[in-house]
Amino acid sequence: MKTHTGEKTFPCDHCDKLFVTQSERKSHIRLLTMEKSFTCNLCGKGFKKQVSLDYHMATHNSEKPHQCTYCLKYFKRKWSYDIHVRAHTGESPYQCKHCDEVFTSSRCRHRHTIKEHPDSVTKKEYNCNYCSRSFKTSTSLSTHIRRHTGQVLRCEVCSFVTVSKMNLEVHMNKHTGARPYKCKHCLKAFSQPSRLKIHERSHTGEKPYACDQCEKAFIDKYSLVRHVRTHTGEKPYKCSYCSKAFAQGCQLQFHERTHTGEKPYECSQCEKKFARRQELNKHLATHEQREQQTGTKRKNSRSDSNSDYNSDKTKGAREQEKCAKRPASLRSAKRSSNKY
Repeated sequence: MKTHTGEKTFPCDHCDKLFVTQSERKSHIRLLTMEKSFTCNLCGKGFKKQVSLDYHMATHNSEKPHQCTYCLKYFKRKWSYDIHVRAHTGESPYQCKHCDEVFTSSRCRHRHTIKEHPDSVTKKEYNCNYCSRSFKTSTSLSTHIRRHTGQVLRCEVCSFVTVSKMNLEVHMNKHTGARPYKCKHCLKAFSQPSRLKIHERSHTGEKPYACDQCEKAFIDKYSLVRHVRTHTGEKPYKCSYCSKAFAQGCQLQFHERTHTGEKPYECSQCEKKFARRQELNKHLATHEQREQQTGTKRKNSRSDSNSDYNSDKTKGAREQEKCAKRPASLRSAKRSSNKY
Protein backbone atom coordinates (compact mmCIF):
# COMPACT_ATOMS: atom_id res chain seq x y z
CA MET A 1 0.00 0.00 0.00
CA LYS A 2 2.94 2.32 0.56
CA THR A 3 3.57 2.45 -3.18
CA HIS A 4 0.06 3.88 -3.61
CA THR A 5 0.15 6.31 -0.69
CA GLY A 6 3.71 7.45 -1.34
CA GLU A 7 4.63 7.07 2.34
CA LYS A 8 8.42 7.05 2.78
CA THR A 9 9.51 4.88 5.70
CA PHE A 10 12.93 3.54 4.56
CA PRO A 11 15.79 5.90 5.49
CA CYS A 12 19.19 6.06 3.78
CA ASP A 13 22.19 5.18 6.01
CA HIS A 14 24.38 7.79 4.30
CA CYS A 15 22.07 10.81 4.04
CA ASP A 16 18.71 12.15 5.23
CA LYS A 17 16.61 10.87 2.32
CA LEU A 18 13.63 8.56 2.81
CA PHE A 19 12.21 6.01 0.36
CA VAL A 20 8.89 4.34 -0.33
CA THR A 21 10.28 0.82 -0.78
CA GLN A 22 13.29 -1.13 0.41
CA SER A 23 14.44 -1.74 -3.18
CA GLU A 24 14.49 2.01 -3.88
CA ARG A 25 16.61 2.56 -0.77
CA LYS A 26 19.06 -0.15 -1.85
CA SER A 27 19.29 1.33 -5.36
CA HIS A 28 19.98 4.76 -3.87
CA ILE A 29 22.75 3.42 -1.58
CA ARG A 30 24.28 1.48 -4.49
CA LEU A 31 24.43 4.68 -6.53
CA LEU A 32 26.01 6.62 -3.63
CA THR A 33 28.68 4.01 -2.93
CA MET A 34 29.39 3.24 -6.59
CA GLU A 35 32.77 4.50 -7.72
CA LYS A 36 32.88 7.14 -10.43
CA SER A 37 35.16 5.09 -12.64
CA PHE A 38 34.37 7.01 -15.84
CA THR A 39 36.40 10.24 -15.78
CA CYS A 40 36.40 13.11 -18.25
CA ASN A 41 39.97 13.64 -19.53
CA LEU A 42 39.31 17.33 -20.16
CA CYS A 43 37.90 18.58 -16.85
CA GLY A 44 38.43 15.64 -14.49
CA LYS A 45 34.73 15.23 -13.67
CA GLY A 46 33.77 11.69 -12.75
CA PHE A 47 30.74 9.64 -13.72
CA LYS A 48 29.32 6.32 -12.63
CA LYS A 49 28.15 5.25 -16.08
CA GLN A 50 29.70 5.39 -19.55
CA VAL A 51 26.53 6.84 -21.05
CA SER A 52 26.72 9.78 -18.61
CA LEU A 53 30.33 10.45 -19.61
CA ASP A 54 29.45 10.30 -23.33
CA TYR A 55 26.68 12.83 -22.82
CA HIS A 56 29.00 15.10 -20.82
CA MET A 57 31.76 15.00 -23.48
CA ALA A 58 29.46 16.78 -25.92
CA THR A 59 29.67 19.89 -23.72
CA HIS A 60 33.42 20.12 -24.44
CA ASN A 61 33.30 19.12 -28.07
CA SER A 62 32.30 21.81 -30.55
CA GLU A 63 31.49 19.16 -33.15
CA LYS A 64 27.90 19.14 -34.37
CA PRO A 65 27.40 15.88 -36.29
CA HIS A 66 23.71 16.31 -37.08
CA GLN A 67 23.14 18.55 -40.12
CA CYS A 68 19.74 19.66 -41.38
CA THR A 69 19.32 18.83 -45.07
CA TYR A 70 16.91 21.74 -45.55
CA CYS A 71 18.84 24.72 -44.14
CA LEU A 72 22.30 23.14 -43.46
CA LYS A 73 22.17 24.06 -39.76
CA TYR A 74 24.16 21.80 -37.40
CA PHE A 75 23.16 20.31 -34.05
CA LYS A 76 24.97 18.55 -31.21
CA ARG A 77 22.06 16.48 -29.99
CA LYS A 78 19.98 14.12 -32.10
CA TRP A 79 16.75 15.06 -30.29
CA SER A 80 17.25 18.80 -30.94
CA TYR A 81 17.97 18.01 -34.60
CA ASP A 82 14.74 15.97 -34.88
CA ILE A 83 12.65 18.80 -33.42
CA HIS A 84 14.27 21.31 -35.77
CA VAL A 85 13.59 19.21 -38.89
CA ARG A 86 9.90 19.12 -38.01
CA ALA A 87 9.80 22.88 -38.48
CA HIS A 88 10.68 22.24 -42.14
CA THR A 89 8.52 19.18 -42.74
CA GLY A 90 5.51 20.47 -40.83
CA GLU A 91 5.39 17.23 -38.89
CA SER A 92 3.62 17.62 -35.54
CA PRO A 93 3.29 14.12 -34.06
CA TYR A 94 2.29 15.24 -30.56
CA GLN A 95 -1.43 16.00 -30.31
CA CYS A 96 -3.10 17.49 -27.27
CA LYS A 97 -5.38 14.97 -25.55
CA HIS A 98 -7.94 17.66 -24.78
CA CYS A 99 -8.16 19.62 -28.07
CA ASP A 100 -7.05 19.42 -31.70
CA GLU A 101 -3.76 21.31 -31.25
CA VAL A 102 -0.62 19.50 -32.46
CA PHE A 103 3.02 20.14 -31.56
CA THR A 104 6.53 19.30 -32.74
CA SER A 105 7.70 18.05 -29.34
CA SER A 106 6.25 16.57 -26.16
CA ARG A 107 7.67 19.51 -24.20
CA CYS A 108 5.64 22.01 -26.26
CA ARG A 109 2.53 19.90 -25.81
CA HIS A 110 3.11 19.73 -22.05
CA ARG A 111 3.47 23.52 -21.78
CA HIS A 112 0.25 23.92 -23.77
CA THR A 113 -1.62 21.48 -21.50
CA ILE A 114 -0.53 23.30 -18.34
CA LYS A 115 -1.54 26.68 -19.77
CA GLU A 116 -4.79 25.81 -21.59
CA HIS A 117 -6.04 22.77 -19.64
CA PRO A 118 -4.76 23.20 -16.07
CA ASP A 119 -7.63 21.20 -14.54
CA SER A 120 -6.61 18.10 -16.50
CA VAL A 121 -3.04 18.09 -15.23
CA THR A 122 -2.57 15.44 -12.56
CA LYS A 123 -0.25 16.40 -9.77
CA LYS A 124 3.08 14.63 -9.89
CA GLU A 125 3.44 13.41 -6.33
CA TYR A 126 6.19 10.85 -6.94
CA ASN A 127 9.59 12.58 -6.94
CA CYS A 128 12.86 11.10 -8.14
CA ASN A 129 15.59 11.13 -5.48
CA TYR A 130 18.35 11.22 -8.09
CA CYS A 131 17.14 14.20 -10.12
CA SER A 132 14.43 16.86 -10.07
CA ARG A 133 11.84 14.97 -12.10
CA SER A 134 8.41 14.04 -10.72
CA PHE A 135 5.86 11.47 -11.87
CA LYS A 136 2.12 10.85 -11.62
CA THR A 137 2.38 7.18 -10.64
CA SER A 138 4.75 5.02 -8.66
CA THR A 139 5.12 2.72 -11.70
CA SER A 140 6.42 5.59 -13.84
CA LEU A 141 8.80 6.59 -11.07
CA SER A 142 10.13 3.02 -10.72
CA THR A 143 10.72 2.83 -14.47
CA HIS A 144 12.57 6.15 -14.39
CA ILE A 145 14.75 5.16 -11.41
CA ARG A 146 16.07 2.16 -13.34
CA ARG A 147 17.74 4.64 -15.71
CA HIS A 148 19.74 5.98 -12.76
CA THR A 149 20.52 2.67 -11.10
CA GLY A 150 21.22 0.71 -14.27
CA GLN A 151 18.66 -1.94 -13.29
CA VAL A 152 17.47 -3.07 -16.69
CA LEU A 153 14.98 -5.76 -17.66
CA ARG A 154 16.43 -8.37 -19.97
CA CYS A 155 14.74 -10.62 -22.51
CA GLU A 156 15.32 -14.31 -21.73
CA VAL A 157 15.40 -15.21 -25.43
CA CYS A 158 17.60 -12.52 -27.03
CA SER A 159 19.84 -9.61 -26.04
CA PHE A 160 17.03 -7.01 -25.82
CA VAL A 161 17.13 -4.80 -22.69
CA THR A 162 14.78 -2.10 -21.45
CA VAL A 163 13.81 -0.24 -18.28
CA SER A 164 10.08 -0.55 -18.94
CA LYS A 165 8.04 -3.65 -18.08
CA MET A 166 5.50 -2.74 -20.76
CA ASN A 167 8.22 -2.51 -23.42
CA LEU A 168 9.48 -5.94 -22.39
CA GLU A 169 5.97 -7.43 -22.58
CA VAL A 170 5.45 -5.98 -26.07
CA HIS A 171 8.88 -7.27 -27.13
CA MET A 172 8.10 -10.80 -25.91
CA ASN A 173 5.18 -10.93 -28.37
CA LYS A 174 7.78 -11.26 -31.13
CA HIS A 175 9.03 -14.50 -29.60
CA THR A 176 5.68 -15.97 -28.54
CA GLY A 177 3.82 -14.95 -31.71
CA ALA A 178 1.06 -13.31 -29.65
CA ARG A 179 -0.95 -10.58 -31.38
CA PRO A 180 -3.12 -8.98 -28.70
CA TYR A 181 -3.65 -5.65 -30.49
CA LYS A 182 -6.68 -6.14 -32.75
CA CYS A 183 -7.95 -3.77 -35.44
CA LYS A 184 -11.49 -2.50 -34.82
CA HIS A 185 -12.12 -2.17 -38.57
CA CYS A 186 -11.05 -5.64 -39.78
CA LEU A 187 -9.82 -9.00 -38.47
CA LYS A 188 -6.11 -8.18 -38.47
CA ALA A 189 -4.10 -8.28 -35.23
CA PHE A 190 -0.60 -7.07 -34.34
CA SER A 191 2.13 -7.74 -31.80
CA GLN A 192 2.85 -4.05 -31.19
CA PRO A 193 0.46 -1.13 -30.52
CA SER A 194 2.48 1.11 -32.86
CA ARG A 195 1.90 -1.32 -35.76
CA LEU A 196 -1.83 -1.33 -35.02
CA LYS A 197 -1.93 2.49 -35.01
CA ILE A 198 -0.25 2.68 -38.42
CA HIS A 199 -2.53 -0.05 -39.83
CA GLU A 200 -5.73 1.68 -38.69
CA ARG A 201 -4.71 4.75 -40.69
CA SER A 202 -5.22 2.63 -43.83
CA HIS A 203 -8.90 2.44 -42.83
CA THR A 204 -9.35 6.04 -41.69
CA GLY A 205 -7.32 7.55 -44.54
CA GLU A 206 -5.24 9.58 -42.08
CA LYS A 207 -1.80 10.52 -43.46
CA PRO A 208 -0.06 12.73 -40.91
CA TYR A 209 3.39 12.65 -42.54
CA ALA A 210 3.43 15.05 -45.51
CA CYS A 211 6.29 15.68 -47.93
CA ASP A 212 7.28 19.36 -48.06
CA GLN A 213 8.61 19.05 -51.61
CA CYS A 214 5.49 17.60 -53.24
CA GLU A 215 1.85 16.93 -52.38
CA LYS A 216 2.28 13.34 -51.20
CA ALA A 217 1.51 12.27 -47.63
CA PHE A 218 2.09 8.99 -45.77
CA ILE A 219 0.69 6.97 -42.88
CA ASP A 220 4.04 6.53 -41.11
CA LYS A 221 7.31 8.38 -40.70
CA TYR A 222 9.48 5.70 -42.34
CA SER A 223 7.47 5.87 -45.57
CA LEU A 224 8.01 9.64 -45.64
CA VAL A 225 11.76 9.31 -45.04
CA ARG A 226 11.97 6.72 -47.81
CA HIS A 227 10.00 8.98 -50.16
CA VAL A 228 12.11 12.09 -49.43
CA ARG A 229 15.15 10.20 -50.74
CA THR A 230 13.54 10.24 -54.20
CA HIS A 231 13.90 14.05 -54.05
CA THR A 232 17.34 14.26 -52.42
CA GLY A 233 18.91 11.27 -54.19
CA GLU A 234 20.29 10.04 -50.86
CA LYS A 235 21.40 6.39 -50.83
CA PRO A 236 22.55 5.52 -47.30
CA TYR A 237 22.54 1.73 -47.71
CA LYS A 238 25.93 0.68 -49.14
CA CYS A 239 26.77 -2.80 -50.38
CA SER A 240 29.55 -4.52 -48.42
CA TYR A 241 30.66 -6.46 -51.51
CA CYS A 242 30.77 -3.72 -54.19
CA SER A 243 30.46 0.06 -54.53
CA LYS A 244 26.71 0.16 -55.15
CA ALA A 245 24.39 2.08 -52.79
CA PHE A 246 20.62 2.06 -52.35
CA ALA A 247 17.86 4.29 -51.00
CA GLN A 248 16.08 1.45 -49.17
CA GLY A 249 17.34 -1.29 -46.90
CA CYS A 250 15.28 -3.97 -48.67
CA GLN A 251 16.90 -3.02 -51.99
CA LEU A 252 20.33 -3.55 -50.46
CA GLN A 253 19.23 -6.88 -49.01
CA PHE A 254 18.01 -8.12 -52.42
CA HIS A 255 21.20 -6.88 -54.10
CA GLU A 256 23.59 -8.56 -51.67
CA ARG A 257 21.88 -11.89 -52.37
CA THR A 258 23.32 -11.65 -55.90
CA HIS A 259 26.74 -11.78 -54.21
CA THR A 260 26.00 -14.42 -51.56
CA GLY A 261 23.69 -16.60 -53.66
CA GLU A 262 21.21 -16.76 -50.79
CA LYS A 263 17.71 -17.88 -51.79
CA PRO A 264 15.54 -17.99 -48.66
CA TYR A 265 12.16 -18.48 -50.39
CA GLU A 266 11.48 -22.15 -51.25
CA CYS A 267 8.57 -23.56 -53.26
CA SER A 268 6.58 -26.10 -51.24
CA GLN A 269 5.62 -28.06 -54.38
CA CYS A 270 8.90 -28.49 -56.24
CA GLU A 271 11.56 -27.26 -53.74
CA LYS A 272 12.81 -24.62 -56.15
CA LYS A 273 14.35 -21.61 -54.34
CA PHE A 274 14.22 -17.87 -54.99
CA ALA A 275 15.94 -14.72 -53.75
CA ARG A 276 12.72 -12.66 -53.58
CA ARG A 277 9.23 -13.39 -52.34
CA GLN A 278 7.76 -11.85 -55.50
CA GLU A 279 9.67 -14.37 -57.60
CA LEU A 280 8.30 -17.22 -55.48
CA ASN A 281 4.73 -15.91 -55.82
CA LYS A 282 5.17 -15.67 -59.59
CA HIS A 283 6.49 -19.23 -59.68
CA LEU A 284 3.60 -20.54 -57.57
CA ALA A 285 1.20 -19.04 -60.11
CA THR A 286 2.65 -21.37 -62.77
CA HIS A 287 1.68 -24.36 -60.60
CA GLU A 288 -1.87 -23.04 -60.27
CA GLN A 289 -2.15 -22.45 -64.03
CA ARG A 290 -0.88 -25.99 -64.72
CA GLU A 291 -3.44 -27.46 -62.33
CA GLN A 292 -6.23 -25.44 -63.94
CA GLN A 293 -5.17 -26.57 -67.43
CA THR A 294 -5.07 -30.22 -66.32
CA GLY A 295 -8.52 -29.90 -64.79
CA THR A 296 -9.88 -28.31 -67.99
CA LYS A 297 -8.52 -31.17 -70.14
CA ARG A 298 -10.16 -33.77 -67.89
CA LYS A 299 -13.43 -31.89 -68.05
CA ASN A 300 -13.22 -31.65 -71.85
CA SER A 301 -12.49 -35.37 -72.24
CA ARG A 302 -15.52 -36.19 -70.08
CA SER A 303 -17.61 -33.81 -72.17
CA ASP A 304 -16.42 -35.47 -75.41
CA SER A 305 -17.31 -38.95 -74.21
CA ASN A 306 -20.71 -37.73 -73.02
CA SER A 307 -21.33 -36.06 -76.37
CA ASP A 308 -20.42 -39.28 -78.24
CA TYR A 309 -22.81 -41.22 -76.04
CA ASN A 310 -25.53 -38.64 -76.51
CA SER A 311 -24.86 -38.64 -80.26
CA ASP A 312 -25.30 -42.42 -80.49
CA LYS A 313 -28.38 -42.21 -78.30
CA THR A 314 -29.85 -39.47 -80.45
CA LYS A 315 -29.09 -41.41 -83.64
CA GLY A 316 -30.92 -44.47 -82.29
CA ALA A 317 -33.89 -42.33 -81.27
CA ARG A 318 -34.08 -40.85 -84.78
CA GLU A 319 -34.10 -44.32 -86.34
CA GLN A 320 -36.94 -45.37 -84.05
CA GLU A 321 -38.86 -42.23 -84.93
CA LYS A 322 -38.44 -42.87 -88.69
CA CYS A 323 -39.53 -46.46 -88.27
CA ALA A 324 -42.65 -45.38 -86.40
CA LYS A 325 -43.63 -43.05 -89.24
CA ARG A 326 -43.51 -45.80 -91.95
CA PRO A 327 -46.78 -47.53 -93.00
CA ALA A 328 -47.56 -50.77 -91.23
CA SER A 329 -47.20 -52.81 -94.46
CA LEU A 330 -43.66 -51.55 -95.04
CA ARG A 331 -42.66 -52.19 -91.43
CA SER A 332 -43.93 -55.81 -91.63
CA ALA A 333 -42.20 -56.35 -94.99
CA LYS A 334 -38.91 -55.08 -93.56
CA ARG A 335 -39.22 -57.39 -90.55
CA SER A 336 -39.90 -60.34 -92.88
CA SER A 337 -36.85 -59.58 -95.01
CA ASN A 338 -34.73 -59.28 -91.87
CA LYS A 339 -35.75 -62.84 -90.88
CA TYR A 340 -34.29 -64.25 -94.09
